Amino acid sequence: MPSWGLTRRGKCSPSAPTMSGLLPPVLEEKQASPVQSTTNVSTIGHGHGDSEPGGPVPAISIEHLPEGPLRSARRDSRSASYSSSNVVVVPRDLSLSKPVTSIAKQQQILEKLPPPSHWKAPHPSEPLGRVQQIIFNLLCLTSFGDSSLDSVWAAMCLEEAGDESLWVEGTRRMYGRLSNLLVVAGLLLVSSAVFVTTVPPRAAMINYTLRGPYICILGSFALLLGGIIVGSALLLVVGKAQPCWSKEVLCANRFHVYCTLIMLSYPFFSTAMGTLLLTFGLLSAVWCAEDRAIQGACVIVLVLPVSMAVLFGVSCATASAGSRLRKAYGALGGQSAS
Repeated sequence: MPSWGLTRRGKCSPSAPTMSGLLPPVLEEKQASPVQSTTNVSTIGHGHGDSEPGGPVPAISIEHLPEGPLRSARRDSRSASYSSSNVVVVPRDLSLSKPVTSIAKQQQILEKLPPPSHWKAPHPSEPLGRVQQIIFNLLCLTSFGDSSLDSVWAAMCLEEAGDESLWVEGTRRMYGRLSNLLVVAGLLLVSSAVFVTTVPPRAAMINYTLRGPYICILGSFALLLGGIIVGSALLLVVGKAQPCWSKEVLCANRFHVYCTLIMLSYPFFSTAMGTLLLTFGLLSAVWCAEDRAIQGACVIVLVLPVSMAVLFGVSCATASAGSRLRKAYGALGGQSAS
């Protein structure tokens, strides 16, 4: 019988001599079989060995096999091994799917479960309806950071359905707003306390011990202290409030909704009023003094923040932008209100 061996091109040839004695016993055993000699050492895939799951798949050479069932089986086995090792099939639905945003979640829940009437702003046709609507939107803006309660209602409904992402995000946002207000109120409280308890070093430049300025600074101290107390209490309540309890107790009817909005808005209004009183007290103390240079500087210092507020108002008045959430179900809300 002719001996099988490896040629220079890596093909099996009966004329090639056997390298007995120069190869390890394992390779000699592989060369002794014609079927084993047709297997190349090139592999497809990644791994540490053939015995491990997910290891390299041998690329079987079928060039020297005759046409028949054996060659067909080798070809099918090689195709199946290659496809199972390297081809990753991605479902069409998964590859084309898009992440669901919070706006989309709110839109879906508001289309299925619109908020009740006492969660919405009063209709303009009611007595003083326009004024009530402005007050309601202002309270919502200062308490939750939105001009309506639609996002709060959607978060509660989604939490009851098993998705608490919007409720957790809203709670975190409320925590951040209250924490920032408490930081600002604390700094202003310290400043007002300094002016209340100390004597001005130069009364000719600024004299805040006069009756008018002192009353303003003292009122600022009181408002800021009350805002810090209420804000700290709200932090504890917000952290423990559950959606079901909030919907059934804090927002049971129109009266409860207004009470909740006023409580959540109190730290903002107290901080704002305390800041205005402190500013007015210091400005009045300067104007009661006799130094004209300090009075002119105070005018410039007062004009700068007022001009920023005017610029913001002009920017908002000259351009309009509707909420995506309101556009999504605005028609549905109008039909339910009518």
